[in-house]
This record gives sequence, structure tokens and C-alpha cells, in this order.
Amino acid sequence: MPVKAIVAKVDQQNGVMVIITADRQFRCLPLPDAVPSIGTTIELHLQAEKMTVRGLLNTK
Repeated sequence: MPVKAIVAKVDQQNGVMVIITADRQFRCLPLPDAVPSIGTTIELHLQAEKMTVRGLLNTK
């Protein structure tokens, strides 16, 4: 499922970028070959996050 997101931070030293999705979640993803600039709206195909026992225990 394609998701629109805004690039919030690009860390080229570590090879990652932080994005903000339309449903206000922050995600840290590896940098693509064509590095987007900060503030650019991009479209991604994100996999649904799996809930683990640890994730269920850490919810507030």
C-alpha cells in the first residue's frame, strides 16, 4: 500500500533518513540511491509493523 510521507531528517553518515507519515508516525528508513532533500513529499510502500510480545508489553 503506497503511503505519502515527508522527509524530516537525512543522516548521510549513517545512511538513514527519518520520515513523517500521513498518520503522524516517525519512521527511520535506509537512504535510497537518489537522496531526497528535507521537506520533500515522497511516496513509499511500507510493510505493516508486526506486533510482538515486547511491543505489547511496552505500550502505555
